[in-house]
Amino acid sequence: MDSSSFGRNVRVARAWRDVSQTRLAHLVGSKLWQISLIERGLPPTPEQVVAIAKALEIDPADLTGGDLLGSRRSRADGVPIAINSEAG
Repeated sequence: MDSSSFGRNVRVARAWRDVSQTRLAHLVGSKLWQISLIERGLPPTPEQVVAIAKALEIDPADLTGGDLLGSRRSRADGVPIAINSEAG
């Protein structure tokens, strides 16, 4: 997993879900500065990956693999299909 891609995907998913960094930190039991560092490329722990995915209602694999911003699997409104799937 490329941690910079993960951080970028978290930022994109968070924006689509309209969740602030503060709210995400609260949902995952983390600190705001930790979410900020993860979004800027700090490698997350496996537990953080799962917690962030659950909080954003997205499959962890969609956060860790590829680039959500460049996803071609999207609805007409531009929201990636992965964002609409149930988190596993």
